[in-house]
Parts: sequence; C-alpha cells; structure tokens
Amino acid sequence: MVYRYRIFLLTIVIIAIAPLCASAGMKGFGKVSPEEWGLGAPAEYPEANAVVIHDLCSLTVRLSGIETVRWERIKLLSKAGAEEVGDAGFEYYEGDKIKDLEAQTITPDGKVYKLSNKDYFTKSVGHYKVRTFAFPNLDSGCIVEFQYRTLRDIHEFDPWYFQSEIYTLKSTLTLVVGPGFVYSSSWTNVPPTGRTAKPGEIANMDNPRLPLKTYTWEMKNLMPVTDEPYMAARSDYYSGIFCQLMSYEDQYQKVIFVRNWQDLGKEFQEYVDRYARGGGTGDLAAQITAGISDAMEKARAIYAWVTKEIKTEQGHGLYFNNENLSELRKTGVGLGQEKNVLLVKLLNEAGIQAWPVLIGTRDFRKFNPDIFQLSQFNYIISFVQFDSSVLYLDASSQYCPYGMLTPDCLVDAGFLVDGKNSQLVRILRPEVRTYRLDVTHMQIDSNGAVSCSTLSNLSGYFAPEYGSSAEESAENDFVKEYYLNKLGVPFTLDTADVILDSAGKCLVMARYTLPDYTRLLDSVVTIRPVSFRYRSTPFTKQRRSVPVDFNYPFTYHNIVTIASDRPLTSAVMPPDTTFQIDGATYRRVSQFADGTVTIDSRLIVTVPTFSPLVYPGVRRLFEFIAQSQGEAAALVRQ
Repeated sequence: MVYRYRIFLLTIVIIAIAPLCASAGMKGFGKVSPEEWGLGAPAEYPEANAVVIHDLCSLTVRLSGIETVRWERIKLLSKAGAEEVGDAGFEYYEGDKIKDLEAQTITPDGKVYKLSNKDYFTKSVGHYKVRTFAFPNLDSGCIVEFQYRTLRDIHEFDPWYFQSEIYTLKSTLTLVVGPGFVYSSSWTNVPPTGRTAKPGEIANMDNPRLPLKTYTWEMKNLMPVTDEPYMAARSDYYSGIFCQLMSYEDQYQKVIFVRNWQDLGKEFQEYVDRYARGGGTGDLAAQITAGISDAMEKARAIYAWVTKEIKTEQGHGLYFNNENLSELRKTGVGLGQEKNVLLVKLLNEAGIQAWPVLIGTRDFRKFNPDIFQLSQFNYIISFVQFDSSVLYLDASSQYCPYGMLTPDCLVDAGFLVDGKNSQLVRILRPEVRTYRLDVTHMQIDSNGAVSCSTLSNLSGYFAPEYGSSAEESAENDFVKEYYLNKLGVPFTLDTADVILDSAGKCLVMARYTLPDYTRLLDSVVTIRPVSFRYRSTPFTKQRRSVPVDFNYPFTYHNIVTIASDRPLTSAVMPPDTTFQIDGATYRRVSQFADGTVTIDSRLIVTVPTFSPLVYPGVRRLFEFIAQSQGEAAALVRQ
C-alpha cells in the first residue's frame, strides 16, 4: 500500500534558480544524527509505528518555470511501521521533468540500501503521474528517506500539506522569489499564529546586486490524519498552504499570472466545445422529446435516456475517455462527466437552458474559491434552468433519481462554465428522505437449515450509492459483496435481482440458503436474525481527529420474520432496547405471534456530521448496535 502521495504539483512562474539546495538534492541526505537514531514515539501519540523526522520542500522559480526540491526522512519504530511506510510515492504533473530521484534505507548498524532505476515505477492518472517505489530491507529502527527535483514550465501552485497519515515532527516549505514578484497565500486547518512566514535572503547568482527573498513556513509535532470510516477527502483535514503567483513587474514588462474565473471559464468552454461538436445531438434530442411539449418533461425524458442508454465506466481520462460525443454515442460507454456533457448538449438542442458545472468530488478535494486553478476540479455535473426553478443533475447512474445528485457530488460549491459569463455557484442539494428498508423472511427446515428471502428497498441517496455499484458488476456479485458476505457465514445464493422502480427506488431482491446458521438442542433452535449493516462497528479506534461525516441524514430499518417448518410454540427473543445520542437513535423491538417471530430494528441518524469531541458517544452507539445484532432468539418447536 502506498502510504502517501503528497500532492505537490507546483506550477508557477517565478524566478532564478537559487543555491538554496544543491542541484543533486538537499544537504545532509544520507547522514543521520545520533538524535535521530534515538527518536521514539512522541508522548502525545505513543501508538506511533513511525514518525516523519522531516519533510522539507523548497520552490525556486523563474519566468520560464519552477524548480522544486523535496527531501523526506522517516524513522520506523516497529515492524508495523515497516508495513505502513514500505511503499512510498509522489504525484506530479505529466509535463514535469523528474531529476535526481534517490531513495534508500539506512539500518541501525549503518548499512545503506539504495534503490536502483529499475525499482521505480510510474503510472498515469489523468494529466498527472505517480512515481512509486518500495524501500528495501525494512525493520524496526530503520530510517528511510527519499529526495527528488522537479522542473515545470506551467504557472500555478498546488497545495503543500504539512501533515500526512504519519506523525510528523517537522514539515517545512520555503518559497524563493526575486524582486518584482507578488504572490498570495491561502490556508486550511492552520491557526492564524502559524501563518506568518520567516523571511530571509540568499544570493542571486544571476544578479548579485539583487538578492533573492525567501519565505519559510514550518510546522512541528503534527498529529497524523489517517483514512477513517465516514470522512471526506483526507487532504481536507490536513494543515496546508495554497500559494499562487499574482504578478511580476520590472522596468521592461508587467506579467499578470492569475487570471480571473471568467478567463478560466472561457478556456474550459473551448475545451468542452471541441468535445461536444457534432454527434448528431439535434436529431437525437428531437427523437427523445417527440410528442412532449413541457420543458420539464423534456428534461426528464432526456435525463432518462442518457442515464440508461449510455453505460458508465470508471476511466483513465481526466474528463473524457472518448475523443468526442460522436465516439461516445458510437461506443455507448463513457465517464460520468462525458454523460453530463451529453446531457447538457441534448437539453440545449431541446431549447432548455443548461450548462456544465465543474466540481471537486467529496473524495477529491474541497474547493477553495480564492485559488484560481481548474486543477481543484475533477468532475462535471449539469445545471438546468427553467422559468421558475433550477436543478443540478448527475447522469452517471440510472439509479440516481431525476433532480438529485449522486452522494459523491454533494459538495458546497462549483464553477458553472459559460464562456466569459462563467461564475462560481453554490451547489444545492434537495432535502430527500434517505431510507433503507431490508425485509427478510427466514424459514427453518426440520434439519435446521434456513431458507431466506430478502427485499431491500433503497431510496433517497441510498439509491444511487448502491445502484451505481450494482451497475458496475453482475447482480449475483453485487448481492454477495454488499449483502451476503456481510453475514460472515456460509451461504448459497439462489437468485438475485436489482431493479429501478417507477418511484426512483433501487430494489434489491435475493433468495438464499444458510445451511449452518442455527444451533439445535432437542426441540430448541437458536438463531440470529440476519442484518447486513453494522454487524461490526466501523469505529474501532479509541480516538479520532476528524469529524464523523455520514454526508446526509438516513434511516436503516431492518425487519426480520422467522418461522419454522415445525410450528413454533414459544420463543425467547432479544429484549427490546434503545440507545440514543444527540443526532442518532437505535431501537429494537421483538414480538412472537401466530408462530412467527418478528424483530424490528432501526437506526435513525438525523445529524450527518459529528465532531471529534463527541466521537466516544458515536463509537459506543455503534458498539451497542453490533452487540445487539449478535443476540439470538431461542425458539421452541413442536
């Protein structure tokens, strides 16, 4: 597992190469001090398996491009630390030139194990690349480090994150600029007291009379931010700085680097127009809307056609996998953002106002409107305007009801693309009831085997959340992964079906057998009612530094009926119970009537986000739910 990609796609136009760092790397690479060998787990984080001793980065920029030098050193404190840190990597723009990449392991006895060129691997992710490598000969007490330079010729910064998923003792960013340059900065999760740079000067080899200005930001003793259940993009919780170059001016010229959002919109509009040109969309729109006069009904019909007739794929392109809309229609397969561009085009052809909207999805990065960079976005949705109402749509899944967005698109803001009229917009999310109702009948035969039938009714945001996963796999595989495998016992799946009903709900139906699910003792049979969510708690850590973010309020309702081929005469059922915290409640009630046991449980979450301060209560709630779902009923048969 790659332990981190510190996304550092520094793209800016700033100044002369300075001697802050040697061309082959930073001073001290390979030399370990006695203090570093003696480092242990920090007192405030004693469970640390590894610590980042330092992560140092310098930016030296000129009008033709930018040089970045980075050096990271990590100490492994245990064998588990070797597993956490064994694989490393960094991400960079596809046009960057990587220089002087070195990585090595230093053991406590002083031996050095260097990586060779064949040990580095590169893969492409959209317009970016990822360089990965594995440190050799790892064990507790080792120190690992890597350094590299990048050279770029494009003109924007990406964020520098001081934190990672490993405890960081020191993280430093140094910006080197010369006379005439103006830059700005924006911050995330950094208190005002930590935002002041330490100024300095270094010699300017190009012009000794005009020294270069340095600005250094440093943070120490940073808690890790690890992947947790129910959280947005991890980088949203890092302490970070976003820099951008504003302008350069000397006696001969003035260069403005930061363009406004309207200029960026015009640029992206041209990109979309090239993709959307042609494709026979006029005839297709007329065909889809034939006989429909109402604009809203036309939009609904076009949305239904795009979601159902074009298959969604997970792709390698940043925005488009196909060359244009003609190829998309020919292949019938495309990315979600391609389908949304097609949706906008068809709506326009039908006389309906619609525009593409750029967003950064929840798992990508939170949008910062003060940073004028299109690299903050990774997805396109659709904005539709009628005479008296507006809608945001995502046509990526047929299971996403018209008028809603898929859960990963539930963000605060985006960028509506309309050439020179492009503008930042607030993303509206409709208030819908998100409800999952699982109804299961369990029938026990004379030998104790259990035949089950389950109907899972998924509405609101649950419909696209589960439905989009169902579209990506065979129905049997989907039911096994998202339902039956959760039981943790042997099963035989007989039939599986996933459909979209007329109300926009996703219905999952399954018939299956649990051959060894009961315990028999004479006429008494013990059995646990099946449940597919929260059989074990997702919150296993004692503490948590980021909010618990469910994204939206929801209800999970599970009704199980149990009967037997041999009639039941009595039953000892799990007790009725309730556990409540502010914003969430779990209840279970049981009854025995007419030879059938009914166990009804439901979790109602009314507050989607819980602060780390109340995490202990959230953890206790889900531990209680998991314990409750493990309780069995004892049934007496004739």
